[in-house]
Amino acid sequence: MKKNKFTLVLFSVVFPMVLWLGFQTPQNSVTNFYYYEGKPYPLEFSADMIFIELSENTDRLSFESVLSEFSELVINENFSYEYKKDFISLTQSVESERYIQILNHLNSKPEIENASPVFRMPEGQGNTNTLIGVEKEVIAQFKPSVTSEHINSYLNARGMHIIHEYDLTGGSTYLIRIPKGEYAIDYANDLYLSGLVNYAEPNLFFTNLLQQVIPNDPFFPQQWSHKNTGNNIPGGVTGTVGCDMRTDSAWTITMGDPSVIVSIVDTGIDTLHEDLHERMIVGLSINTFSNLPYAWDDQNHGTACAGIVAATGNNNMGVIGVAPLSRIFGVKIFNSSGNTNSNAIINGMIAAWQRGSWVSSNSWGGGSPITAANNAIQDGVNLGRNGKGVVWSFATGNGNSTSISWPSSNLNVLSVGGLSPCNQRKSTTSCDGETWWGANYGTGLEIVAPAVKIYSTDRSGAPGYTSGNYVPNFNGTSSATPNASGVAALILAVDSTLSWEEVREIICLTADKVGSYTYNQAGQLNLGGWNNQMGYGRINAFSAVQYTLAGIPVELVSFNAAVSDNNVVISWITATELNNAGFEVQRSQKTDDGSQIWEKIGYVPGYGTTTETRSYSFTDANPSTGTYLYRLKQIDFDGTYKHSGVVSVELDIPIEFALGQNYPNPFNPATVISWQSPVNGINTLKVFDLLGQEAATLVNEERPAGRHEIEFNSAGLTSGIYFYQLRAGSYTATRKMILAK
Repeated sequence: MKKNKFTLVLFSVVFPMVLWLGFQTPQNSVTNFYYYEGKPYPLEFSADMIFIELSENTDRLSFESVLSEFSELVINENFSYEYKKDFISLTQSVESERYIQILNHLNSKPEIENASPVFRMPEGQGNTNTLIGVEKEVIAQFKPSVTSEHINSYLNARGMHIIHEYDLTGGSTYLIRIPKGEYAIDYANDLYLSGLVNYAEPNLFFTNLLQQVIPNDPFFPQQWSHKNTGNNIPGGVTGTVGCDMRTDSAWTITMGDPSVIVSIVDTGIDTLHEDLHERMIVGLSINTFSNLPYAWDDQNHGTACAGIVAATGNNNMGVIGVAPLSRIFGVKIFNSSGNTNSNAIINGMIAAWQRGSWVSSNSWGGGSPITAANNAIQDGVNLGRNGKGVVWSFATGNGNSTSISWPSSNLNVLSVGGLSPCNQRKSTTSCDGETWWGANYGTGLEIVAPAVKIYSTDRSGAPGYTSGNYVPNFNGTSSATPNASGVAALILAVDSTLSWEEVREIICLTADKVGSYTYNQAGQLNLGGWNNQMGYGRINAFSAVQYTLAGIPVELVSFNAAVSDNNVVISWITATELNNAGFEVQRSQKTDDGSQIWEKIGYVPGYGTTTETRSYSFTDANPSTGTYLYRLKQIDFDGTYKHSGVVSVELDIPIEFALGQNYPNPFNPATVISWQSPVNGINTLKVFDLLGQEAATLVNEERPAGRHEIEFNSAGLTSGIYFYQLRAGSYTATRKMILAK
């Protein structure tokens, strides 16, 4: 049934599937999964909470009147009447049947716009303290082949309508409202199973994604994250001398640059704060939770993160940020209660890169993954900063878990874990004495940064964490992430031509291998020197900017790729070169999920050291149909290297048959033969000698429309002239080749 479909999972359909997946959904229970990356993503149902969206004119009294009909329901003291959506509690967990009765009754009330089940993250999969509600919208990206007429027909038949279009690549992507009383997870799953979309997911409402630990410790004259003297950690903690980011040494090279822009995706920023107002680009800020053109902080967290990145230095006030000359803007995705939803997150990610971020600092995570947000992150690395990409940094989480939280698990971000003042992963037993939390670690972790008792800016006056304008003990991977973001901003201040991947790689390559850990694994980036708890090690700002300053002194002034016949010709020009050994040409085929696997397809020697303009080219012969990405890996004589930007080329299905000339020709012992076909069909490719006798059959099989190639090895044949012939349907073509042994 469709009406109130969430009241019962269709047992006969779902039960076999969920057994195969390894999690059960009993009868009389809500659907507890949605499709993510082609597979059901499980959520843990919480029977002691309900997510509520109030109708526009519902006030406190009328809401309380509705709830008075249920002895099991209680309104939380901090329920957000301002935003009209929040969680309410049950006095105790109830049986599924009663829980569903309550939902149905609430959804029948005009005062209630939506009542939905509440979920938590399964153990080990994210922040188990995160609550997840289901708003009455679906986020879906339709396949490019699906027409607008087909989309509208599908939506109209189900009472759905589009309320927002996202600016994303991959297909038309919408926020879609569903009918009142219906359940967005079921609508999302039905839409995904229709085959019309790349993805379809519910608009989820999250609380407790901010990766922060509220300390229980009671102004901190010096910031140990910049320079640790061993006795300058708040609360009387004894630290390890030198366990810091060496930021003070990095400042002898650079203190940042105003052109380097960092977005703080968080709860907003106190724009009037004396240590932040000079750093703010207020006109870029945005509130994507409430769709407002500003991002004032009403929760404190974002102001503290902003101060770690870019608090003004040398002004005789408060604290100094890691990159105190960089500039910042706020992207507010959380409300004053620290809650958010999928829609706010997606639009926040889009705004962060489209509004000019060089670096984006994200001190949150731990909820279930959102495909459209991944899509926006991918767009940021592909299209942001004029193609060089945004450096996204994300917090791994504070659950002391062996699994890092999404979005820090996304392959296109810098994943930041937590460091204690004693060269340890911040854990429940690290030297800081905060036994109630630890930084998440494990596969995908790339770096650790100071994460406990960090001194930073606070929202001004009484509303802040303290009664003053500074907080001495801002904690969690929430504080580690802006520390790492500040280092990325320093790197880009030294070399603004670096791609996002190069910035991330520099941070990881220059990290300190500290503590009693063994750094003997390759890690996700395959750089070597990785450890499960510390990633590639403790971030070192001084080493990172030193490495960047040395650089690879080859100035690339152009880099292009173009289709010529059936080949892709890559060309580039250098203005100067110093110790340039050469260029490795790399290629990656564009995939539907945005993943990139780079392969070496050739090498072109450099000119060593020269101040003259030099031109280069390389031909990628006869690649098959598809969209390809190309880049150069410029290698110095000492082995250091640097990647160029990325160019893309699209090879469409050919419109006519063609048989290419083999290459090389003459050849010994092997050569490559290429051809193209505009249709599917049997392709036969044979080799004949001068007498017309068949020497080899290379292909005799069904081939799809497109471009093809095959290597012919002449082993066993004598030198001379040979012919190769292609037959495909009514098409026949013959070419000559020379074997010269």
